[in-house]
Amino acid sequence: MERAYCISSCVNILWIAVIGSHALLQQQDLDMIAQSIAIRARVVDNLKYNTNKHIVEISLTNIGSRVVAEVGWKLYFHSFFLVEPDHFPGNYSKTILLHDQRIRVYMLQGDFFAIEPQQGFGELQPNSTKTISIFVAVWSIARTDFMPKWIIASDGLEARVINSTDDQSLKFVDAFVKPRQWKRYNFDRFNPYTCQERARKFNVTDRGKTGRLILPSPREITIDESKMMKFNVQSLKIQYSDDLESEAEYLSNKTGVQVATGTEQQSNNVIQLQVRKDLNSNPEDYTLSIITSSNYTQITGQSPTGVFYGIQSLLSIIASFPDMRIPDMRVVDGPRYSYRGMHLDVARNFHDVEDVKRLIRAMAMYKLNKLHLHLTDDEGWRLEIPGLPELTEVGGRRCFDLNETLCILPQYGSGPTNETSGSGFFSVGDYRTILSYAKTHHIEIIPEIDTPGHAHSAIRSMEQRYLKHAENVTAANYFRLFDANDTSQYLSIQMYTDNAINPCIESTYIFMEHVMTEVYKMHQDIQPLKIFHFGGDEVANGAWVNSTACKYFLTQNPKYSVPKGLKKYFVERVTRIAQKLNLTIFGWEDGYIGDQNQPFPVEDLGNHNFIANAWDNVWEWGAAMRAYRFANKGYKVVLSFATHLYFDHPYEPDPEERGLYWAPRFTDTKKTFGFIPDRIYDNIDMERSGKPLTKADVCGEQMEKCDPLDHPENILGIQGQMWSETIRYPEHMDYMIFPRLLALAERAWHKASWETITDVEVRNMQRDSDWESFANALGYKELKRLDDENIKYRVPPPGGSVDNSKIIVTSTFPGLKVQYSNDGGTTWTDVPSDLPWNRNRTCHLRTVSASGTRYSRAVQLFEVEPVPSADQIIVDDIANDAIIKYDIIDNINKVDGMYTASLTLTNAGQIKLPLATWKIYFYILTKIGNETSPVADDLVLKECGLSIHFVEGTLYYLAPVNGIFKGLKPGESIRCIIRAKDWNVARTDVMPNWYVTDEDMVPKVINSTADEELGFVGKYDTLQKWRRYKNDRYDPYTLKVRYALNADIRDIGKEGSLVIPTPYSIKQSDTEGYISFKSSDWKIYSDSAFENEANYLADQLRFRVANAPWESKMILIKNGNQTSAYLTEELNKESYSIRMNKTNEIIQIWATTSAGAFYGAQTLLSLSQPERTRVPVVQIDDHPRFRYRGIMLDVARNFQPKEEVMKLLDVMAMYKLNTLQLHLADDEGWRIQIPKLPELTQMGAKRCHDLNENECLHPAFGSGPDNKTSGSGYYTSKDYREIVTHAKSRHIKIIPDIGMPGHSRAAIIAMERRYLKYQGDDFRLSESNQTWKYDYFGTTVYRDSVVNVCMNSTFNFIDTILAELASLHNDIQPIKIVLFGGDRVPSGIWLASKACQKLMEDNNMINNEDDIKLYFLRNIASIAKKFSISISSFGNGFMDSGSRPFSNTSLPAGDLYVYPTDNIWEQGKSNISYRYANSGYKVILSLATHLFFDICYEPDPEERGFYWSTRYIDTRKVFGFVPDNIYANADVKVSGEELKKEEICNGAECLKLTRPENIIGVQGFLWTDIIRSKSILEHMAFPRMIALAERAWHKAPWEDIENAESRRSAMKSDLEYFLNTLGYKELKRLDEMNINYRIPPPGAIIDNGLLKVNSPIPGLKIEITPKGKSSWKEFTWTNPVKVGNVNEFQLRTRSADSRRYSRILEGKVQSTNVVSKAVPLCTFAWALNSWLWIIVYVIQKGIAQK
Repeated sequence: MERAYCISSCVNILWIAVIGSHALLQQQDLDMIAQSIAIRARVVDNLKYNTNKHIVEISLTNIGSRVVAEVGWKLYFHSFFLVEPDHFPGNYSKTILLHDQRIRVYMLQGDFFAIEPQQGFGELQPNSTKTISIFVAVWSIARTDFMPKWIIASDGLEARVINSTDDQSLKFVDAFVKPRQWKRYNFDRFNPYTCQERARKFNVTDRGKTGRLILPSPREITIDESKMMKFNVQSLKIQYSDDLESEAEYLSNKTGVQVATGTEQQSNNVIQLQVRKDLNSNPEDYTLSIITSSNYTQITGQSPTGVFYGIQSLLSIIASFPDMRIPDMRVVDGPRYSYRGMHLDVARNFHDVEDVKRLIRAMAMYKLNKLHLHLTDDEGWRLEIPGLPELTEVGGRRCFDLNETLCILPQYGSGPTNETSGSGFFSVGDYRTILSYAKTHHIEIIPEIDTPGHAHSAIRSMEQRYLKHAENVTAANYFRLFDANDTSQYLSIQMYTDNAINPCIESTYIFMEHVMTEVYKMHQDIQPLKIFHFGGDEVANGAWVNSTACKYFLTQNPKYSVPKGLKKYFVERVTRIAQKLNLTIFGWEDGYIGDQNQPFPVEDLGNHNFIANAWDNVWEWGAAMRAYRFANKGYKVVLSFATHLYFDHPYEPDPEERGLYWAPRFTDTKKTFGFIPDRIYDNIDMERSGKPLTKADVCGEQMEKCDPLDHPENILGIQGQMWSETIRYPEHMDYMIFPRLLALAERAWHKASWETITDVEVRNMQRDSDWESFANALGYKELKRLDDENIKYRVPPPGGSVDNSKIIVTSTFPGLKVQYSNDGGTTWTDVPSDLPWNRNRTCHLRTVSASGTRYSRAVQLFEVEPVPSADQIIVDDIANDAIIKYDIIDNINKVDGMYTASLTLTNAGQIKLPLATWKIYFYILTKIGNETSPVADDLVLKECGLSIHFVEGTLYYLAPVNGIFKGLKPGESIRCIIRAKDWNVARTDVMPNWYVTDEDMVPKVINSTADEELGFVGKYDTLQKWRRYKNDRYDPYTLKVRYALNADIRDIGKEGSLVIPTPYSIKQSDTEGYISFKSSDWKIYSDSAFENEANYLADQLRFRVANAPWESKMILIKNGNQTSAYLTEELNKESYSIRMNKTNEIIQIWATTSAGAFYGAQTLLSLSQPERTRVPVVQIDDHPRFRYRGIMLDVARNFQPKEEVMKLLDVMAMYKLNTLQLHLADDEGWRIQIPKLPELTQMGAKRCHDLNENECLHPAFGSGPDNKTSGSGYYTSKDYREIVTHAKSRHIKIIPDIGMPGHSRAAIIAMERRYLKYQGDDFRLSESNQTWKYDYFGTTVYRDSVVNVCMNSTFNFIDTILAELASLHNDIQPIKIVLFGGDRVPSGIWLASKACQKLMEDNNMINNEDDIKLYFLRNIASIAKKFSISISSFGNGFMDSGSRPFSNTSLPAGDLYVYPTDNIWEQGKSNISYRYANSGYKVILSLATHLFFDICYEPDPEERGFYWSTRYIDTRKVFGFVPDNIYANADVKVSGEELKKEEICNGAECLKLTRPENIIGVQGFLWTDIIRSKSILEHMAFPRMIALAERAWHKAPWEDIENAESRRSAMKSDLEYFLNTLGYKELKRLDEMNINYRIPPPGAIIDNGLLKVNSPIPGLKIEITPKGKSSWKEFTWTNPVKVGNVNEFQLRTRSADSRRYSRILEGKVQSTNVVSKAVPLCTFAWALNSWLWIIVYVIQKGIAQK
């Protein structure tokens, strides 16, 4: 094996040497590549860019044994749509370099493009694959949008077809299996048919026999079945009049009946053919009589053509009676229209004489009489023109000749040679053969030479003629078709840049006359030419604008200097030529369209006969009325509507169906059959998207938008179109034309009675009955006739269903058999009448052709019909019309540990919300599931027909269940019962912005949930709803309870403290009063060290900064120490003193550092509040209690913009907080730019609906489906530096927090995307396929959120992050601490890792998970040490599995900082802070019971916030925090139950603090799971943050009191002063800064017939109004209101500035008491209404809980 491998390697090395250079690539090398590369093409996504472009992946796999060279070759392919439309056509350079993929893309002509690998693309090793991703315009939704015969080429070598693409079945194209692949845009309503849908759509009664004797249906038919004759070929003779010899011969050939010879005449056993002309009759009319008594058949026509059609009817009758027993009958018949046409494009792909003959035979069978041959187009010239051989020598061939000297470029999969359908032409002889054959079949050939657009092949051919005759300029230019000086740049609809014949040069008309004359000659002695079709369509905008010839022409002929003027001139000139030849001019409608969508006036064109193909009728485009507009203007019109008559469109909206779909998505036979030619607006059915349309939608209610038909005589007839872009073989041609041609013939010949019915419902019912007859005729007769003609019509796939475990099948055309296969298509069997369903095997169905020799494509039948994909319309309807209501039913009486809730979905719209694959995504903090499964998946809620599925984190979705959900009618509701773990006792446990989508649709927020106030959540109005469990002691505060809680706080009518936080020492003069700031002469002067602080203070007070000290009205900031108190070095850095001299009006701030000076300035600003016009005369000596006074702001779970962070820094500075920990990364987001790792913010900073998380993370916490909410965002490097700079100016340290190894999902996913992008794992954070399923108590459930700490790439990542953070900080504020998180790592998580297993194998010091964790800590600490950074962690980050802190001596030297948070008292974790401090760690007190500001303020369901650590944290609780004695803070259990002392420390003696110096500070936490806006952030932070600042800066005397009751009593006075200061001063300061602090609702009580109210914060005004009115009246605590006879009232508290209001509380007077209830939290704009005195009467005092 080793030797063989070596030999193979050596061969490969040698081969690389041979083909690795472009110059050395030889023909055999290119041949090898053509055989070795397996191409796969795949549509990735049509919907992402919604109509603009789509993504296609091209995979190249080397299936050979040799290496494919990196460069030296180009890959040529075809695309219907513009490749890289953002670049092409651009500046028409025709090439671009895609740097990231190392390829160059070329745009050639038409659909021909190329990809060329560049240096860096890399060799393609055997068995390896390279994938190229390109953008392509609009969409590709069908396999046939791709073309076969991709070409590999190299300069100087013969191009080759890549073998894997030389496949007309296009198997190299991946299947279209998802909506994003088969839908064009997100409002595309079409899905591939299921078997059940096909059965419904084409469900007709099988009559067991043909539905009609003659098709197309005759005008009259009378049958007497009582008289029958045997049609005996041997006994019959054909007799005919002299001019019917050809028709008699035709009949004889078809039937085998002999033609009577000589003068032989007989009256029995004869078929008599004769012409009898009647006045006023149509020459195509005929009568047919069968007289069985004499075995006599007579066909009488108004002309030989009429006789011929009678013959066709006779043949149809004979085919209707297989036993040849035919009844008496009489047929009187004639055509509806004189023009009954079929168009065949032989230019795009050539179809030879035999193909045309086969079509002619079929047309004749069904009495069609015009064959429109599209002979020329951009891609080919298909008719020999004597005198211009280049037209077919060059223009009639396609091959790989990039200069187009020998042939036209390959198009539509024609390959590199001229041996495919891309090449070919009719010689003069061929064409005359076709004419003769058509004449025999009474069909007129109408040749089309498409000009002036669509003429690339003609232009290139004539250029070769020009070059051939270049020595003779006159001869060379004689037939030239373009202006050599034309620099116009344009792109035609088929992506040509040179396909418009120049109308301003005379050689164009010499060419046209020559061609028209030669065609005329070809017809002359066979079928004289009457109609010439000049094309005229789709001339590209911009053609000729820079033509020198045209510019000159327009100066000489200014009347053509109008829109479409040159086109009109071209038509005029062609018309003159036609007049010479006595020809009628025919053209596509847009060939005659001038300005403002109006036809050229016929009189301007010479009053000639003009015919127009009216084709462009896509209803929503507004051009359908052109047909009538042309007719009314004197043109003859042939209806050629693209919506019904374009047979190049697929039969079904299925990716496997051949065809284009630019007009309708599909055109089946039934649709063509249902066309109403005489009333074109009655055909209005739907937009291209499938959206239903009415006539009023298109034409207006009064038909004012649609032209009426004033001249019906000008509608000549109808025509089917067969364009051949995707038609490369005869069987393709037959498949697309048949059986639709039969429906075309039916409508062209016969006007059905239902066509005139105006009632749509009645018309459709009668049409369907007619269709049933027609379908039976096809299935039982006509398809057999087509089989006899060797026409390979489309065999339609069957319909099917499963009913009572039996398979029921249907065919579109009754009479065709259906077969089934249970082995994937290996064996097939006819479906019997009682075929049982086999659940254990797949079932595929197919239809058999009438001949039994061919089959439809196979389709899979499912027992239950697959749910259809939703489209954007359905998604939008649900978003707009679905009313969501979420109600808690019971938290207390749990089922399997789960609470019960209900979800009601109501359809408030006007249309039914259908069963489809839509999903409603929602967020829930608790986990839906059961005891065995922590998170639910596929839980079916049978009562409502929906199922619940878990996605990730907080995200779930609801989906309709097939077979249960029946749709939701307007006004209808469904109610689901949901059970989830734990409890839901707060409105904010439910998240807003539920959204609906289907795979690949644009997700939309459901409007009823787009409410931050969460109004769609029901009231929490019973005990079972607001309590978590049976022993939960908390109830929402009643008015009475709230009043009692507030009652111990007096309103002293003013602020209680001069400064918050309270200074260490403050003395106010009893005699000197205040120093006034009213004078404008005040100035500030500072020592040089404090210039920044002086400028800050001057800016705040609007004083000037002086250059020198003054003797009065001066604030001096001096360097020095005025206090004698002993302070540690750290605390001394922030100390300051203030001294005042009222006499001289001098204020001095003394400090030894700029931080101290800044805090002195802040105190002075506080003293000057609220008016800033004076300050009290005081003496202050102050210093902080702790050196660390912090706030943690989580910007990861929900992002906060830079401006909000700076605003928070400003408020922190006001209250002398000095540290902001920015939580920059978590599972739900990475929020800081790391230039070296752009994926972190490119995708890790965004949340949106992207289930594969290729571009963003999953939505979470109510962030909604797009990236425009707080779920997305990040700080650029510039932003972050601005934050750090701002923080520095406020003397606040920024501590970045990057959260790992747990809570790292954003980083993990981002780095995984980077790995997939670069295939390099330098920064990868998880192993391949690493998904650990686990659950832990918390707010999220993720299965891939833990970093693998055993991978070296993890530490590369950390090193890169720390290096970038250090760089961002260094020249501003060098980082001292970085927090890595460390929490929430489930036990055992790393032991399953292969990397960790290897680490343990290689290192005998690492044996368990604790060792692995210590390994991680050592590594991260060592990396941090390189940057002089200390590391910090949350509570358990430095602990082993036994909750013991690691010895800090086992880590690199330096301080280690820890934030112990999880101190739930009854869980015995209260001593965690002391354990760390005693172990040498620096501890920042972070108790979740007191300092987590994401916890709600009250135990009320209407209060925003969590409640996991304690039921609530109000401002009073934060104020009462005792940092120096952790255990003194223990109050109650989470449940509210009494807490016993032994429970605090697990029954043991509580751990004592032996190293208090290691408690360095306190920190409040703002986790943002439920904080989605700036206003909510501020609501949760304030005023609690002010209480935190008080405890962090100032130690109150009452804190040292051991007895809890005494301590609380002593605290009361301090608290009272604090709260009065808030109400009378500090909240006003916050108002000035537009801080949206929480306004507490009031309390109330009835006392002796008086209504009394109070507030937790004195100084805030309270208002009252009768319920339902807005007559709010203010009253004070000291002014109670007498009770009167008002039944219900409402109360609210106003903000300090009266602009905002608290949550409203309601009170209700009952017969014996007053009850209260809560109203959801609201913010009200202040509006002053008339003041009303309200007297409330209460029979018995007291306010009780409802």
